[in-house]
Amino acid sequence: MRLGRLWQIAAALAGLWLAGLTDNSASAGLLISVWDSTVGPNGHGRAEVLISSDSATDQLAGFSIQFEIVPTSGSALEFLDLGGGVPVDSHLTSPRYVFAGTGSAARDVPPAGAIGPGTIYVGLDASNSPSGVSGLFLDRLLTTLHFASGLAAPPAIGDTFDLRLDPSNSLFFDPTGSPIPFTITRQGKILVTPEPSAWLLAVLGLWPVVRQGRRPRPANER
Repeated sequence: MRLGRLWQIAAALAGLWLAGLTDNSASAGLLISVWDSTVGPNGHGRAEVLISSDSATDQLAGFSIQFEIVPTSGSALEFLDLGGGVPVDSHLTSPRYVFAGTGSAARDVPPAGAIGPGTIYVGLDASNSPSGVSGLFLDRLLTTLHFASGLAAPPAIGDTFDLRLDPSNSLFFDPTGSPIPFTITRQGKILVTPEPSAWLLAVLGLWPVVRQGRRPRPANER
Protein backbone atom coordinates (compact mmCIF):
# COMPACT_ATOMS: atom_id res chain seq x y z
CA MET A 1 0.00 0.00 0.00
CA ARG A 2 2.76 2.42 0.98
CA LEU A 3 4.87 1.38 -1.99
CA GLY A 4 1.89 2.21 -4.21
CA ARG A 5 1.75 5.63 -2.58
CA LEU A 6 5.40 6.27 -3.44
CA TRP A 7 4.87 5.21 -7.05
CA GLN A 8 1.83 7.49 -7.21
CA ILE A 9 3.91 10.40 -5.98
CA ALA A 10 6.72 9.60 -8.41
CA ALA A 11 4.26 9.54 -11.31
CA ALA A 12 2.81 12.88 -10.23
CA LEU A 13 6.29 14.40 -10.06
CA ALA A 14 7.15 13.12 -13.52
CA GLY A 15 3.94 14.61 -14.91
CA LEU A 16 4.64 17.99 -13.34
CA TRP A 17 8.20 18.08 -14.69
CA LEU A 18 7.04 17.17 -18.18
CA ALA A 19 4.41 19.89 -17.98
CA GLY A 20 7.07 22.43 -17.02
CA LEU A 21 5.44 23.29 -13.70
CA THR A 22 8.59 23.41 -11.62
CA ASP A 23 9.18 27.16 -12.01
CA ASN A 24 9.69 28.58 -8.51
CA SER A 25 9.91 32.24 -9.49
CA ALA A 26 6.66 33.00 -7.67
CA SER A 27 6.74 34.42 -4.14
CA ALA A 28 7.74 31.80 -1.63
CA GLY A 29 5.38 29.77 0.46
CA LEU A 30 7.97 27.24 1.68
CA LEU A 31 11.38 28.29 2.98
CA ILE A 32 14.26 25.82 2.72
CA SER A 33 17.57 26.28 4.54
CA VAL A 34 20.67 24.09 4.25
CA TRP A 35 22.96 24.34 7.27
CA ASP A 36 26.75 24.43 7.38
CA SER A 37 28.84 21.54 8.66
CA THR A 38 32.38 20.25 9.12
CA VAL A 39 34.12 16.96 8.35
CA GLY A 40 37.53 15.48 9.11
CA PRO A 41 39.96 14.54 6.32
CA ASN A 42 39.20 10.85 6.92
CA GLY A 43 35.85 11.11 8.64
CA HIS A 44 32.19 11.73 7.97
CA GLY A 45 29.74 14.49 8.84
CA ARG A 46 26.14 15.53 8.48
CA ALA A 47 24.11 18.63 7.75
CA GLU A 48 20.45 19.34 8.47
CA VAL A 49 18.02 20.75 5.95
CA LEU A 50 15.09 22.64 7.48
CA ILE A 51 11.69 23.58 6.08
CA SER A 52 9.15 26.17 7.19
CA SER A 53 6.41 28.25 5.59
CA ASP A 54 5.41 31.90 5.49
CA SER A 55 1.85 31.02 4.47
CA ALA A 56 -0.93 29.62 6.65
CA THR A 57 -2.54 27.96 3.63
CA ASP A 58 0.40 25.76 2.58
CA GLN A 59 -0.32 22.04 2.87
CA LEU A 60 2.68 19.86 2.16
CA ALA A 61 1.81 16.39 0.88
CA GLY A 62 5.15 15.32 -0.56
CA PHE A 63 8.43 16.34 -2.09
CA SER A 64 11.31 15.36 -4.31
CA ILE A 65 14.64 17.06 -3.63
CA GLN A 66 18.07 16.91 -5.24
CA PHE A 67 21.32 17.97 -3.57
CA GLU A 68 24.85 18.20 -4.87
CA ILE A 69 28.24 18.50 -3.19
CA VAL A 70 30.28 21.04 -5.17
CA PRO A 71 33.97 21.57 -4.34
CA THR A 72 35.09 25.18 -4.01
CA SER A 73 38.59 23.98 -3.08
CA GLY A 74 39.68 20.37 -2.79
CA SER A 75 37.88 17.22 -3.87
CA ALA A 76 36.83 13.72 -2.80
CA LEU A 77 33.83 14.43 -0.61
CA GLU A 78 30.71 12.37 -1.30
CA PHE A 79 27.36 11.49 0.21
CA LEU A 80 27.61 8.51 2.53
CA ASP A 81 26.53 5.38 0.66
CA LEU A 82 25.44 2.29 2.62
CA GLY A 83 25.80 0.22 -0.54
CA GLY A 84 24.02 0.21 -3.87
CA GLY A 85 23.28 3.92 -3.72
CA VAL A 86 21.28 3.63 -0.46
CA PRO A 87 21.63 6.77 1.73
CA VAL A 88 21.50 7.12 5.51
CA ASP A 89 17.86 7.95 6.34
CA SER A 90 18.29 9.07 9.95
CA HIS A 91 15.76 11.88 9.51
CA LEU A 92 12.87 9.44 9.08
CA THR A 93 12.92 8.48 12.77
CA SER A 94 13.40 12.00 14.13
CA PRO A 95 10.43 13.56 16.01
CA ARG A 96 11.38 16.81 14.23
CA TYR A 97 10.86 15.30 10.77
CA VAL A 98 8.25 17.17 8.76
CA PHE A 99 6.11 14.03 8.32
CA ALA A 100 6.69 12.63 11.83
CA GLY A 101 3.15 13.41 12.94
CA THR A 102 1.35 12.01 9.90
CA GLY A 103 3.61 9.09 9.03
CA SER A 104 5.59 8.84 5.83
CA ALA A 105 5.57 6.51 2.86
CA ALA A 106 9.37 6.28 2.82
CA ARG A 107 9.55 5.31 6.49
CA ASP A 108 7.22 2.40 5.82
CA VAL A 109 9.08 1.40 2.65
CA PRO A 110 12.67 2.71 2.79
CA PRO A 111 14.96 4.02 1.47
CA ALA A 112 13.87 7.64 1.17
CA GLY A 113 16.16 8.39 -1.73
CA ALA A 114 19.22 7.39 -3.69
CA ILE A 115 22.83 8.42 -4.23
CA GLY A 116 24.39 8.43 -7.63
CA PRO A 117 26.90 9.44 -8.56
CA GLY A 118 28.54 10.03 -5.17
CA THR A 119 28.12 13.80 -5.17
CA ILE A 120 24.37 13.69 -5.97
CA TYR A 121 21.58 12.85 -3.53
CA VAL A 122 17.90 12.58 -4.47
CA GLY A 123 15.28 12.35 -1.72
CA LEU A 124 11.60 11.46 -2.05
CA ASP A 125 8.80 11.14 0.47
CA ALA A 126 5.08 11.72 0.97
CA SER A 127 2.75 12.10 3.93
CA ASN A 128 0.44 9.20 4.75
CA SER A 129 -2.28 11.75 5.55
CA PRO A 130 -4.59 12.73 2.66
CA SER A 131 -4.49 16.35 3.88
CA GLY A 132 -0.71 16.51 4.23
CA VAL A 133 0.98 18.80 6.77
CA SER A 134 0.11 22.45 7.43
CA GLY A 135 1.07 25.11 9.95
CA LEU A 136 4.80 24.97 9.23
CA PHE A 137 5.55 28.29 10.92
CA LEU A 138 8.48 26.83 12.86
CA ASP A 139 11.41 25.02 11.27
CA ARG A 140 10.93 21.29 10.79
CA LEU A 141 13.49 18.76 9.63
CA LEU A 142 13.26 18.03 5.91
CA THR A 143 16.26 15.72 5.67
CA THR A 144 19.68 15.05 7.15
CA LEU A 145 22.49 14.78 4.62
CA HIS A 146 25.36 12.45 5.54
CA PHE A 147 28.67 12.73 3.72
CA ALA A 148 32.14 11.23 3.96
CA SER A 149 35.66 11.90 2.76
CA GLY A 150 36.82 9.91 -0.21
CA LEU A 151 39.13 7.06 0.79
CA ALA A 152 41.25 7.16 -2.37
CA ALA A 153 42.11 10.85 -2.15
CA PRO A 154 40.82 12.44 1.09
CA PRO A 155 40.45 16.22 1.16
CA ALA A 156 42.95 18.38 2.99
CA ILE A 157 42.32 20.47 6.09
CA GLY A 158 40.92 23.82 4.98
CA ASP A 159 39.19 22.50 1.85
CA THR A 160 35.63 23.77 1.39
CA PHE A 161 32.56 22.46 -0.38
CA ASP A 162 29.12 23.86 -1.20
CA LEU A 163 26.09 21.78 -0.25
CA ARG A 164 23.44 22.88 -2.74
CA LEU A 165 19.77 22.18 -3.20
CA ASP A 166 19.05 22.16 -6.94
CA PRO A 167 15.81 24.15 -7.42
CA SER A 168 15.36 23.01 -11.02
CA ASN A 169 15.28 19.36 -9.91
CA SER A 170 13.33 19.76 -6.68
CA LEU A 171 9.60 19.96 -6.10
CA PHE A 172 7.14 20.31 -3.21
CA PHE A 173 3.45 19.66 -3.76
CA ASP A 174 0.09 19.83 -1.98
CA PRO A 175 -2.60 17.11 -1.61
CA THR A 176 -4.03 17.94 -5.04
CA GLY A 177 -0.64 17.38 -6.70
CA SER A 178 -0.12 21.08 -7.40
CA PRO A 179 3.41 22.44 -6.83
CA ILE A 180 4.05 24.72 -3.86
CA PRO A 181 6.44 27.64 -4.53
CA PHE A 182 9.58 27.60 -2.43
CA THR A 183 12.62 29.73 -1.77
CA ILE A 184 16.08 28.54 -0.71
CA THR A 185 16.99 30.92 2.11
CA ARG A 186 20.52 29.56 2.46
CA GLN A 187 22.77 26.96 0.85
CA GLY A 188 25.14 25.00 3.04
CA LYS A 189 28.93 24.96 3.25
CA ILE A 190 31.22 22.17 4.44
CA LEU A 191 34.66 22.87 5.90
CA VAL A 192 37.32 20.17 6.29
CA THR A 193 38.76 20.47 9.81
CA PRO A 194 41.28 18.45 11.86
CA GLU A 195 39.96 15.33 13.56
CA PRO A 196 39.24 15.80 17.31
CA SER A 197 42.18 13.50 18.08
CA ALA A 198 44.47 15.82 16.09
CA TRP A 199 43.33 18.81 18.16
CA LEU A 200 43.99 16.84 21.36
CA LEU A 201 47.47 15.85 20.24
CA ALA A 202 48.23 19.46 19.33
CA VAL A 203 47.13 20.67 22.76
CA LEU A 204 49.12 17.96 24.54
CA GLY A 205 52.17 18.82 22.45
CA LEU A 206 51.97 22.49 23.45
CA TRP A 207 51.30 21.82 27.12
CA PRO A 208 55.00 21.44 28.17
CA VAL A 209 55.77 24.77 26.49
CA VAL A 210 52.85 26.50 28.21
CA ARG A 211 53.74 24.91 31.55
CA GLN A 212 57.37 26.04 31.25
CA GLY A 213 56.24 29.59 30.48
CA ARG A 214 54.00 29.68 33.57
CA ARG A 215 56.60 28.23 35.98
CA PRO A 216 57.68 30.86 38.59
CA ARG A 217 61.26 32.05 38.19
CA PRO A 218 63.72 32.01 41.11
CA ALA A 219 64.08 35.32 42.97
CA ASN A 220 67.64 35.87 41.75
CA GLU A 221 66.43 35.70 38.12
CA ARG A 222 63.79 38.40 38.54
